Amino acid sequence: MNNYMRMADMIPELEDLVDTGIVISVILRALISNNFGRRKNDPAKDRKALATYVELKGYKHGGNRNSSVQSGHLNLDEIAKELNMSTGNLRRILRIERNLTDSMKKLLDTGEITKTFASDTIASLTEEEQEELISKLDVTKKYTQKQIEKYIDKQNMF
Repeated sequence: MNNYMRMADMIPELEDLVDTGIVISVILRALISNNFGRRKNDPAKDRKALATYVELKGYKHGGNRNSSVQSGHLNLDEIAKELNMSTGNLRRILRIERNLTDSMKKLLDTGEITKTFASDTIASLTEEEQEELISKLDVTKKYTQKQIEKYIDKQNMF
């Protein structure tokens, strides 16, 4: 219900539905899925919308991989199919949204690091390790993925 309240705060017309106790997850799912992937959306908004959509579909992080269509809970494969995207790409986006610090997300959004590198390498670091990595790197320089991985290995962050 917490997500419904946040959405209702952003969309005043939904507040009445929440107040009257009407289940609005179907409406929210439609709003999010219709707006996802528009060219004008920025990647940060898309990531947040995707994470919210997945949550509204009943998928929990590390949850059951089997579909429970009767209960309204879908697995990631089914959700990815609904969104017309690969399951791997959906997993990458969710891992970024759930595990990257805001500072790392900014580097991703500005193109300093790639989505694959962010989800496969950086997302496995703790928040402290991510912040330490950012503080140690010279932000005026461009780094390759291999250079950053070498630095991470040298610092024993893995």
